[in-house]
Amino acid sequence: MIAPYALQAQNWEFGISGGASGYMGDVNPHHVFKYNDWSAGAMIKYNLNPTWGIKLAYAHANARGDDAKSSNAWQQSRNIRFHTPLNELALLMEFNFFKFEPARYRHAYTPYVFGGIGAASFMPKGEFEGETYSLPDFYTEINPLASTEEAYQTNTLVAPVGLGFKYSLNGIWSVGLELGYRLAFTDYLDDVSGVYAGTKAGRIAEHFRDPSVDKIGIPGTQRGDGRQYDSYMTAQVVFTYTLFRSGCPVW
Repeated sequence: MIAPYALQAQNWEFGISGGASGYMGDVNPHHVFKYNDWSAGAMIKYNLNPTWGIKLAYAHANARGDDAKSSNAWQQSRNIRFHTPLNELALLMEFNFFKFEPARYRHAYTPYVFGGIGAASFMPKGEFEGETYSLPDFYTEINPLASTEEAYQTNTLVAPVGLGFKYSLNGIWSVGLELGYRLAFTDYLDDVSGVYAGTKAGRIAEHFRDPSVDKIGIPGTQRGDGRQYDSYMTAQVVFTYTLFRSGCPVW
């Protein structure tokens, strides 16, 4: 429905992005700039005016953490390790601090901020004896309120916010740098949240529930850090292409 109008207007941008990703949660509780994997994305944006725009964005990111690399002695003893892919679809509002009109030599750069709402899917995984397993299959925790093994959803709402800087190369193409932070409304990106479950479901499940060397995971004792939500971050280079009326910018 929007395609015929898009070809007639100068308000539409299409973009791709790529860079690094990181995560904060029970396995990385403090380091907001700990980027240790890759991310990529694509977006379509409608510019309401030179200051405001609304965009639909897809992002793929990867999160990973390893207690053994922590400086905290309790985390080193706990010895949890995980990685998860993240796939996100979000609707965002973008605000340019300067009027951005991607025509040559005219308002050719601006810092900007963005925020919105989205949904993301994830699947924490772990390795055991050279094989990779999906951790939700092993019910690694107990819900202390229900006294049952904890089952959790692998889809969640997210609240993306971020900032960036963009520069118009020639009126049609623009390049920018962007930092994004997503609060995820789940505490299970890393498969860690509550208290230790029992160890009655077999050798593989026992390993993922309590991978500590000294077997500190007494059922019912604290396994996570007590915080309610996890989050993940991206740092990316962004390239965009702008559609202009009659195919050309105003020179």
